[in-house]
Formats: sequence, structure tokens, C-alpha cells
Amino acid sequence: MTSARTVLVFGLYLLLVGLGLALAPDSVLELLRLPPAQDFWPRIVGVLALVLACYYFVAARANLLPLIRASVFMRFAVFGLFGTLVILKLAPRELNLVGLVDFAGALWTAFALKRERAA
Repeated sequence: MTSARTVLVFGLYLLLVGLGLALAPDSVLELLRLPPAQDFWPRIVGVLALVLACYYFVAARANLLPLIRASVFMRFAVFGLFGTLVILKLAPRELNLVGLVDFAGALWTAFALKRERAA
């Protein structure tokens, strides 16, 4: 699997999450065992996820290696930052589930990039 393909799959994940949060935030929050939305912020996060999904689709389609490489670092950072928020009790531990998806996606892309460099 190419690094571009891994980023495309991650973009699809972001598309689904973004649509879910933008259109039916309580359904997504319930899946993550998070409290229901009390205001508009989950919808804003959903729109931002949709924007990121678009960037991931463009990066995958054009095989934009600088952006693909940067995504690895940033998705590892999301994992670490979400974990930090949980440790500091500034976010519920369920946020770690989202961070784990980012971590797994980053790892998958990193391995694909390593295979491509070796080839």
C-alpha cells in the first residue's frame, strides 16, 4: 500500500467524522461515549474535519510527499496532545479513542513511506 493510499483512507475517515459531526453531532458523540452537544462547537469541528479531508484527498491524488510526511508528524502530535489533555483531566478519557485512530493512521503512513524509500 502506498503512502498516498493511506492518506486517502485517512481522508475518508475524516470525511465520515466531519459529516457526522456537522450534521448529527450527538450521534458521533454517543458513539465515542462523550456527552451530547450543548452548543455549536462539535459542528464547527465537523466542518474543520471536512476541510482537512479535502486536503488529504488532494495530497493523496497528487502524491504530495511533503504534505504526506507532515501529516505523519501531526497525527502523532494529535495523539500526544489528546493524551496530555486526558492526563491533565481537561478532557474525558474517551478522547484517547480519537487519538488512537490518528496514531494508527500515522504509523500506517510512516511504514508506507519507509517502504517507498527503500524501493
